[in-house]
Amino acid sequence: MYYSEFSEASRSTAETRNELSNLEKVENIVKNVDILYSLIKNDIFIYDDRVQRALEELRIKKNEVGDYETLLKMVEIFYRTGDSESMINTLSYFLKDVPYMPNHILVELTRYFNKAHRNSSLTRALQSQLYLNTCSNSSGDVCIENVLYCIDVIKDNSIVDRVLKAVDFSQCNEYDKLFTTLKLYHILLSRGGDKIEGFMVSAMRQFRNLLNNRTTISNTIGIASNRAVNSNSASDINIGSNSNSNSNSNSSSSNMNSASDDDEDTTACSGGNESTLLCYADKHVVNCFRMLIKIKNYETLDYGSISNIISSGYSYNATNLVLLLRDAYYCSYALDASMLASIYRSIFDNIAQISKDDVVLVFKFLNKYQPQLTNSQLDLLNVQAMLHMSEYRARDLLSIVNYYSSIPTSADTHNLMEKLYSHLVDITDSSIGTSIGISSIGNGVSDGNVSVSQHEDTNIHIYTLSKFMIYFNSAQSGSVVRKTVNNLMMNKLKRYIRTIAYNHIDLSDKTVAYCLYTFYKVKHDPVKLIQKLMPSLDRRLDNSVDLVQALLFFTRNRYGSFYPVLVRKVERKMANNEYNCSQLVIISMCLSNYKRIFTSQLFTVINTRLEEMSISQVCTVFNSYAKSGLRSESMISTLNQRVLRDLGSISSKEAMNLLLPIKKGYIRSERVVEYIKTLDLDTYEKFYAFGQVPMDGKLTDNQVVKCLLCLSEKERGTETDRFARELYSRVVKIVPSLSDNTIRSILKAIQAYGYSKPKVKRILTNRLMRHNRGKEIIKKTSVSRTSSTSKDKHKNTTNQGSNLLTFFRHISLGPPHLPLQNE
Repeated sequence: MYYSEFSEASRSTAETRNELSNLEKVENIVKNVDILYSLIKNDIFIYDDRVQRALEELRIKKNEVGDYETLLKMVEIFYRTGDSESMINTLSYFLKDVPYMPNHILVELTRYFNKAHRNSSLTRALQSQLYLNTCSNSSGDVCIENVLYCIDVIKDNSIVDRVLKAVDFSQCNEYDKLFTTLKLYHILLSRGGDKIEGFMVSAMRQFRNLLNNRTTISNTIGIASNRAVNSNSASDINIGSNSNSNSNSNSSSSNMNSASDDDEDTTACSGGNESTLLCYADKHVVNCFRMLIKIKNYETLDYGSISNIISSGYSYNATNLVLLLRDAYYCSYALDASMLASIYRSIFDNIAQISKDDVVLVFKFLNKYQPQLTNSQLDLLNVQAMLHMSEYRARDLLSIVNYYSSIPTSADTHNLMEKLYSHLVDITDSSIGTSIGISSIGNGVSDGNVSVSQHEDTNIHIYTLSKFMIYFNSAQSGSVVRKTVNNLMMNKLKRYIRTIAYNHIDLSDKTVAYCLYTFYKVKHDPVKLIQKLMPSLDRRLDNSVDLVQALLFFTRNRYGSFYPVLVRKVERKMANNEYNCSQLVIISMCLSNYKRIFTSQLFTVINTRLEEMSISQVCTVFNSYAKSGLRSESMISTLNQRVLRDLGSISSKEAMNLLLPIKKGYIRSERVVEYIKTLDLDTYEKFYAFGQVPMDGKLTDNQVVKCLLCLSEKERGTETDRFARELYSRVVKIVPSLSDNTIRSILKAIQAYGYSKPKVKRILTNRLMRHNRGKEIIKKTSVSRTSSTSKDKHKNTTNQGSNLLTFFRHISLGPPHLPLQNE
């Protein structure tokens, strides 16, 4: 059974059966064409043996067609049944008749061939003849459709401009006529043509009139009946949340110049709920609105009133929804909330009816606009993502992981991501004989090489793996079973490193830079892999984005031979003014403590760009400038003025970057200080910047360590001593979980503060001594055949190191109540 596009006037099953019975009796080819043409206009086209035989007769007896109307019907039959080859064979037989065809036949043939064979020689022949007929029209009345369907052979935009200026919108009394006019205007703009003054004002006025005309709408909209809209409606979505204005490239990348791909044959279906009747917008209504969305990429429009009319009572069927999702995703601006409301509603009404590629498009759309979904809607989305799992390629998985990385993690989404990751691993492993395979979800790594399938781009594959690594690294922080999660993450990380090492020759510069950024995010330094990449890094890292991503990694993990080279490349790009504001902020974070000459130049460049930065970026720059130790009055004054100007919009997160400038005296305004004190800051932050001692004593282990490290900068007092005693009693309980470096820093901070408790020092030093003894035992058991001289020397060194941690220190180190004299 072949489901054709839904027709506006459905026919009964009895009529369909009657026509099918007539089909096998008729021997006249023209009558067979008429019967088949009537059948494909039905809601459901029964594609049985009789229809197949009749279609085969049409292919064989095409020479019996004696008039152009029958020829047009034959072409449409083949088009609707998906037989594009028969379209070409049929028209090729009548190619010499093209110059003699009536205009309406030529227009329709050109339209169908534009859709099915846009770049074929037959299509070009039809377009050329149509253009010739249009130019030779003696009446001077040029039809918009004529120009639209032969637009590919029209090189002069002035012809299109003259045709559009002559349009009388009062004659566009139907949606399809308005659509062809808007589409031709959009093509003119996309080809670099000039805007026509007042054209879109008249077009939107006419569109609004058609929408308000209920008589016209009732002829093109299927009114809702006996169907409840899915309970997961857009009314459950917070439409105004975090509309992401990050957009992709201009919509011209998605076939904006196509004269055929927008004219999709869809018709109205019905839908509604118990309180209000919703209807599905007709294809021509949707196409008109899509043209407004596309035209707004080139010309400023306010179609809010039109979108309100459509969104208030209309929804979209699956086909129209996909077309709208594509245009909304590729447009270079954020759609209005009213327009998004109807799209969100339609997504969850139709998500079970759309294909795998369209589900991926839904994830792209949701990632761009970031609506807040309810739990039931998120569950439905997870189910649809799971259903198509076996069909996903690496590029599809990249779109899905991008969305799930931008929303809070839950148990269900985490399980879904584990399964998607396993599928990505299977895509890699299935293409080679020996591979690293994941025996279960993230568990175990087998020996072998890792190669990427030859059927997909290596860079896309590894880029997607990088996204998964960042997702799992951020998701594990909220896990309860930390040890198990860390083991799973390490297994994934080992496989990720081996995949890069095996395919590093085929990787692009962008992919290598993003791999470095991934290692920065997961806080891992694969020394052997970096050494393998090092010979090519100097020539690879040339793009400004790649340089910034690499700088983040190499600032944390210094490679002495390469780091100065990287900084010089960054400096050259900065001298050529090739960085945007975000990149300059990241560079200031990474290189605030670099050489004074460089940092002075860096902040001079940033000073000229401060007005372009957001207040969050300004706060980050202020923190980096305070770390640098530079004190340019011009820079400090500019930063203070910007902070004062946008003081009311500074949140707690942004205020954290202003604590160091306050502490070091870069911010002198009492108004700024008092405002920041009113914000919801962490206990450590208040103690660090303002010396405010918490009264409730509710501190996390991390806050306890941070506050202890701050003691070295505080002066003793009654309240501070009380707080110090509380910190000492807390740190004793968490000593086993602290690293050696942290314990050493705490001991130094306590000694610098000048007030301690013997029990605290004893426990901390004993912890270090036990740890050091364990290390010495390991070293002694692992090293054999050592000479007695070297053993004695090693023992003396060990004893000397241990004495540093006791109260009875060597006399050369000075009295125990004073700092170590050799530091």
